[in-house]
Amino acid sequence: MFLAPAAAAHDVLVSSDPEDGAELENPTSLTLTFNNDPLDVNPVISISGPDGQEKALELTPVVDGRDVYVEFSDLEPGEYAVAWRVVSSDGHPIEGNQSFTVLPSADAPDPADEEPADEEPATDPDESVSSDDEPADAGDEPTAAGDEPTETAEQSEESGLPWFVWGLITLGVLIAIGLIYLIKTRPKPVEKTSDEAPSKN
Repeated sequence: MFLAPAAAAHDVLVSSDPEDGAELENPTSLTLTFNNDPLDVNPVISISGPDGQEKALELTPVVDGRDVYVEFSDLEPGEYAVAWRVVSSDGHPIEGNQSFTVLPSADAPDPADEEPADEEPATDPDESVSSDDEPADAGDEPTAAGDEPTETAEQSEESGLPWFVWGLITLGVLIAIGLIYLIKTRPKPVEKTSDEAPSKN
């Protein structure tokens, strides 16, 4: 009687770096270690960030003996979900899930400790103003008569009448004065007296 050969068991994950549920700063790679050498046939390692965006298309897993790893950089702080799938040494696909958390870097400044750049220092309201800071009296400087601005056409319109109306009024006044002058200076006609009446024959 012949005994049938025992069925080969699938490969299993024995460790990972970082470990499942680990919390660490600035991780740069993820390594999965199996008990046997998995086949280098389309391995997949998918990492989803805190925003839910998968980075699987940006990662290229490398099979190196019993290890399958990916490299990455600049992960934002938060929890990341990992989903992996490889082909076991017996030719059957195996898969699994785990996670890790990226902590904020200790060198990163605390936003609460930063002061706004445009914040001005507070001043004491009771602080007296020195005599050197007193503004000069505007009335001490006389204003030259020649510096007074002349009235423009727009200012004339604002005062009530357009500038050309004022010009017509001024012209009319000048004409009236001229007529009065001519009337007064016109010579008067000579009146005949009774002595100059013609004598009767």
